[in-house]
Amino acid sequence: MGSLSQKLAVRVLLFSTFIVSICGLSYELLIGSLSTNLEGNPVLQYSLTIGFFMSALGIGSYVSRFITQRLIYQFIVIEIILGVLGGLSVPFLNLVYIHMYPVYNLMAILVLTLIGTLVGLEIPIITRILKEFGDLKETISNVLTIDYIGGLVASLIFPLLLYPFVGLIKTAFVIGFLNVLIGIVNLKIFSNELRQREKLPIWTASIVGLGILLSGILLSSLLTGYYSKAIYDVVIYNQRSRYQSILIKQKRGNTMLLLDGHLQFASSHEYRYHESLIFPPFMLRKGIKKVLIMGGGDGLGVRQLLKFPSVEKIVLVDLDAKMTNLAKTFSLLRRVNHNAFDDPRVEVINQDAYKYLGTTAHQFDVIYADFPDPHDAILSKLYSMEFYHFVKRRLTKEGIFITQATSPLHAKRMFWCVGKTLKEVFRHVRPYHINEPSMGDWGFFIASDPIDLTRQGISKTLNSSKNMEAIPTEFLSKEVFLNSLVFPKDSQLKKNEDIQINLFTDPIIYQYYLESWKTQY
Repeated sequence: MGSLSQKLAVRVLLFSTFIVSICGLSYELLIGSLSTNLEGNPVLQYSLTIGFFMSALGIGSYVSRFITQRLIYQFIVIEIILGVLGGLSVPFLNLVYIHMYPVYNLMAILVLTLIGTLVGLEIPIITRILKEFGDLKETISNVLTIDYIGGLVASLIFPLLLYPFVGLIKTAFVIGFLNVLIGIVNLKIFSNELRQREKLPIWTASIVGLGILLSGILLSSLLTGYYSKAIYDVVIYNQRSRYQSILIKQKRGNTMLLLDGHLQFASSHEYRYHESLIFPPFMLRKGIKKVLIMGGGDGLGVRQLLKFPSVEKIVLVDLDAKMTNLAKTFSLLRRVNHNAFDDPRVEVINQDAYKYLGTTAHQFDVIYADFPDPHDAILSKLYSMEFYHFVKRRLTKEGIFITQATSPLHAKRMFWCVGKTLKEVFRHVRPYHINEPSMGDWGFFIASDPIDLTRQGISKTLNSSKNMEAIPTEFLSKEVFLNSLVFPKDSQLKKNEDIQINLFTDPIIYQYYLESWKTQY
């Protein structure tokens, strides 16, 4: 080759290295994210994804030693196969999850291994091709440098751009399209290096591959809708915010909200949950004026609070602006929350609750924690002893704190871990639970320093209180609340069953949550 051709060849191959590095890491992130969305437990899913993908890279690197001839041709073929396989990986695994759920994890590992093996072939082959154009030491340095930079780019654009704004299915097709496109670029540049009989089949395969992937990109919205309906019945809204997937579905007039696949409410019976969360402080003391709700971006807790004339200010702190904006503007949610965010007493702050409590100087008469269950290590900090210390500092002298605490029946150890952790911070802590048809047996904890939360103390306060008589309810009454303080034997810990305190640095509650729910299904 002439000097100009040699420079062009090197530039094309180094650019190819950059693109294939982005594509390779993106496939890993795609399958890890999909498995997390479908199966939960992100720590386990990403650990398995990274472990099998890295092992597959090693397999690919080892196999590359047996590819000794026609390296340009072999590289182009790998790009075409990898692009089509990677592009179809997410739609295929969704189908497996819907129709062959018992083998989903096995198929995810198989797809991951196939993709990882092909990705593992790329860099060794590119390096050996580039070796023909320069010094081996310089070639390896250039290839690895660009490979690592491509990995960094993928790790930034996937969570910040592709996942939240493009979605998993379309992203898979786009990344696959890039892989095949790189194959075509090399096919064009190195056309003279290919045998005549190779050109027509490989051009045909490239065009067919691009056509499949382009069709997938154009039809990705329809595919997303199909998969959502297959999993979640009639889907009304399905989008991903920066922090979570938000899905609203309806069935027989019942509106349901799911965040990352976890049910947050079903409109047919949610009043049981929200009355039980919101009303108890008003049954135990008077003069509640300023209230903080952490989580609860759907506005249903706010709706209950607005029933009390004494409440002058409600601050709702929810990390996800997309969720709170949806609750303000989406007709189905507005119908359920009774346009709660239109009330001038309500202030919405989109911020991490942990950070908010650590920086605000405001004091509140009541603080509610209406967070999702700690189904990952990040959410676990919102159930930690350190977090509860922040809560206590933001309460007034007569202040009350209430948190939802999952099911005392199905996640017993996690439930009682919340109580034990709260007792490290508050003088008085009391559990109570209700039956909510969509969620089953569901529990809460109420905590305070000055208010007597023994059964006798609560009974005495309720008998002397007239607060509840003025506010109509659909579920909760003084008698129901008193009964909710009693737990059956199968929801209580055994005498020799020890529970640890949940700490920011040791999120044991996450392990309790996983082991508890795992035994139920």
